[in-house]
Amino acid sequence: MNQLQNRAISASAGTGKTFRLAHRYLGLMAASIPPDRICALTFTRKAAGEIFDKIVARLAAAATDGRTRAETRDTIAREGLPAPEDTPEAYIALLRQLLDQSHRLRIGTLDSFILGIVNAFPLELGISPDTRPMDGDSGEAQALRQAIFTRLFDPAQGAGKEGGALLSELRLARAGQEDKQLGRTLDRLITDGYDFYRNHKAHHWGDTLRIWPGNGRWWEHPTTGNGYTADALAAALETVFGASGRPRILGETCARLARAGLEHALDKPCPDLSTRVAQQLMAAAGYDAPPTLTYYRQDYPVPAALWPDLRRAIINLIAVEVDRAASKTHGLRQVLERYDAYYNESLASGGPFTFEDLSRLLGTGAAVPSLNRGYPNSNRLYIDYRLDSQLDHWMLDEFQDTSDNQWLALENLIDEVMQDEERSFFYVGDVKQSIYGWRGGNHRLFHQVLAKYGGLGRRAIALESITRCYRSLPAVIDAVNAVFDDLAGWEPKTEGTGPRPDAVEAFGRFWERHESARKGEGEGYAALVEYESTTGKRRSAENEDEEEETLEPAAYKAVAAVLQEAGPSLAHLSVAVLVRDNNSGRACVDTLRRLLPGVPVVHEGKGGIVDHPVVTLLLALVRYAAHPGDTVALRHLQMSPLAKLDRLGSIEELPARVLGELQTHGFAATLRQWGAALGNLDAFGQQRLLELLTAAEAFDARGLCDADAFADHVAAYQARSSAEAGAVRVMTIHQAKGLGFDLVVVPFSANAKSFGKPGRPTFLTGDDWVLDPLKNDLLEAVGGAPLQAQEREYAEANFAQLCTLYVALTRARQALVMVIPAPAKNPTAIREADLLRERLVTETLDEQLPNGAGRILYQTGDRLWHQRVKVPDPAPADSKAAEPLPLTYAVELTRHEPSKLQEAGRAFPAHWLFNAEAGDVRAFGSAIHRLLERIEWLETADIEAIIAEWRRTAAESAILLNDVERQFRNCLKNDDIRRALSRPADAPSAEVWREAPFELVLEGPEGPQLAGGRFDRVVIERDAAGEPVRATVFDYKSNRIETEGDMRESAEGYAFQMRLYARAAAHLLNLDPSRVTTLLLFTRKGRILPMSC
Repeated sequence: MNQLQNRAISASAGTGKTFRLAHRYLGLMAASIPPDRICALTFTRKAAGEIFDKIVARLAAAATDGRTRAETRDTIAREGLPAPEDTPEAYIALLRQLLDQSHRLRIGTLDSFILGIVNAFPLELGISPDTRPMDGDSGEAQALRQAIFTRLFDPAQGAGKEGGALLSELRLARAGQEDKQLGRTLDRLITDGYDFYRNHKAHHWGDTLRIWPGNGRWWEHPTTGNGYTADALAAALETVFGASGRPRILGETCARLARAGLEHALDKPCPDLSTRVAQQLMAAAGYDAPPTLTYYRQDYPVPAALWPDLRRAIINLIAVEVDRAASKTHGLRQVLERYDAYYNESLASGGPFTFEDLSRLLGTGAAVPSLNRGYPNSNRLYIDYRLDSQLDHWMLDEFQDTSDNQWLALENLIDEVMQDEERSFFYVGDVKQSIYGWRGGNHRLFHQVLAKYGGLGRRAIALESITRCYRSLPAVIDAVNAVFDDLAGWEPKTEGTGPRPDAVEAFGRFWERHESARKGEGEGYAALVEYESTTGKRRSAENEDEEEETLEPAAYKAVAAVLQEAGPSLAHLSVAVLVRDNNSGRACVDTLRRLLPGVPVVHEGKGGIVDHPVVTLLLALVRYAAHPGDTVALRHLQMSPLAKLDRLGSIEELPARVLGELQTHGFAATLRQWGAALGNLDAFGQQRLLELLTAAEAFDARGLCDADAFADHVAAYQARSSAEAGAVRVMTIHQAKGLGFDLVVVPFSANAKSFGKPGRPTFLTGDDWVLDPLKNDLLEAVGGAPLQAQEREYAEANFAQLCTLYVALTRARQALVMVIPAPAKNPTAIREADLLRERLVTETLDEQLPNGAGRILYQTGDRLWHQRVKVPDPAPADSKAAEPLPLTYAVELTRHEPSKLQEAGRAFPAHWLFNAEAGDVRAFGSAIHRLLERIEWLETADIEAIIAEWRRTAAESAILLNDVERQFRNCLKNDDIRRALSRPADAPSAEVWREAPFELVLEGPEGPQLAGGRFDRVVIERDAAGEPVRATVFDYKSNRIETEGDMRESAEGYAFQMRLYARAAAHLLNLDPSRVTTLLLFTRKGRILPMSC
């Protein structure tokens, strides 16, 4: 193969980046690159599935269609790769190769790839072999944070001093908030601040000498003034500008600030500094000359005799608040340091890791210092060496969302690839769609990687940009171009700050005018609709700390009118309403269901499950079992249907009975039985019960039996529901990324964050310092490096705002409608709605939405586009009408992995947990599985060659491989095992599945269940006609068992797993379950044990 060009593609929305990646993959396969030498990674399982599906679909289409083969050939040629032969047989052969090796493919997520490395090299990384991942947003993660949070502020843990000091500072800083709000603030501060702390723990926190070096701390040298007391200065200021009217109000305002400033101290809350008068005084406090205040467009000079003392008051106020910020920053550092210690303690004791922890471990080697002290650089080089020997071609999708730690985990491997002309690196992304910066995504990596390898000559990465959009019709593209083209030249007419230049430059660096590839398919439609805001309250331009409020009903009424205008065609379109957060989504759904009763509307966000009586009742049962003194839980039970059905029995004996059931059967099985006793539930009740049982199964998988921990787990559990076909789908913009819809409606709030004040940063940081931000007005007064740092943070937030807006506007295939509030009477801030209005509206239109819900400010294309939608012909009059399909929430199926299940109530022997060899069980099991997998039929196998090849590609240590080989050879001495691994003697024909993955839906007690896993070995016997007549399912077990009793006890624990395997095999082969046999092969004992299914 000729030298393959390393390539980066900047692909705008809808331009087919996955299409290009899939064709490069096909080209590599056509060049005889084995699929298991190609690694294609992306960010979600859905996206990984899309890559695989596109590859398979393209091969299947090319096998039957000459035009598809021609297009495939041309696309592959652009990558500098040879295309397959122009015959159906060539594509069928590639498809067969891909599917036959599907279990070896490296098409997945970055998280799963990193997890695979950790599972393969736990000892080299200095962590437990039993490390398991958890979602950082899961109930389990939240419960862990809450447990650590409780310890942080428990005086018995020695944390009272720092915790109490921090709470005092927060109460002063958040004066007026309820305790519940204060708790949420503290929880968010610590949760959001922890990752920041891990990246900046070496910095100096709250050190004002480093933050404002030299003479930068001008407030530490205040003027002595003329000796006015607080009362005397206030009295002099009250009437200094006039005795009545606005001059008097101005004087009283100055007097209040003077009194508050002179009396201010750390034990007092900061006074309101959001007024224009306060801002002017703080801005002038650094200067000797008295300022002139502007108030209602009139100028009022501050008298020279009063200015020194008024200035002294303002400086004291500033000094106290700077000290408060420094003290709070120092306190946060101490609290986060303790949090870090407790968190690492949890990880060191075998607690679960988040995927961010695993990325950090590989990227920096510093996830768990207590565990990886013995993690020398040579170990990491050894890991990279073993991985590098297995992979030749890398493809990374959605590269703009890659985090620094994820890149560091891969960087050594990519470095090696870039030095070898027989290997290649390819990545694709769109910086304009960088909307995951809040979870670590670094869009700058796209260019940094280009620059890193820019000096490699022919091996340098070639940058390609594609802007031809295959998703959207011309009118939608016209609107997108009008909004974003030449954004740097836009001068806002509205008073306030627009997107900062750094943000516009970063966005514009990758912006090119888009072109629709769908010309000739119709015009499409795009419109900007304005509604009259009725909230009466808007976010102040000065206060960026306010929560963004849920969109008001007027916005949803306008959305309903847009949907109503589509008429009967709506039922035949894919429709999405894109909102900012789940709270807005739920409110939108409620309004749309009320206004459009005949239209199915579904919210596709996440939500809790404790909003139904069936869940709260079963939680009350668990709480009472754990705490018999909980009278509230008891009364709940006594007034419930369980009491009426006489299911509770003796109240005195109930706790012991329920706890016994939980201990024996687990939470899922126990609550399933109690839930069944409630009888027939309505559809919503059934849905919530199923979600509760799903949450319980996830909790049981953690191996816990703690009722309080379970209650916390359920309270934090988030269930996701999705729409059936034909429903209006309400979702967040982040959820819509990567998707496309016929009609997209995007409502904007009058209370959205402005470009000028896009949100208070969690921390400000410089080269070696960290500071908790002062209020914006104070920060502008003190100036220096923190103000510059805040401007950088604001620019980054502005960039994210532009990217989010771009993602929202590029989801539409046929029609896009943006719904914005009417402008305020005296606007002082620029928001996205203002940007859209100024960029799109060039003339006055006099068109209204139905029912006066809004007026159209801008439109392009065909407003009657929906009338061009092809509607299926109605059924003949004499045909029997089909029953209408109810459109409801589709709940995610419960997924069962047989290999992770055991018989309910059956525990494995406790002494296994303390076996000195237990740490290597997972690595040992993986290695011996791979060795046994290489045997098709024993009688034709070259055992020595198999072992040699297995050793050559194995990543485990030589000591472990020697142990595996010893057990393997011992197994082959057993006649029963030799017969089992040989071709059946009495079958006309037979085939064998080895390490075969499966995923299918099986009927369970609560309805359909998703069963997935991997058969270690299945031998299928066929009759003369080739039909399956019998199957034998093998499962290899490498348990550390010593006695015959251990083996049989272990086998009983696997009975449920093997029954599921048997059902799955029978389903896949269309066999009667009685024709499926299951066998356990215990490698340590060299024995086969038949199982009863």
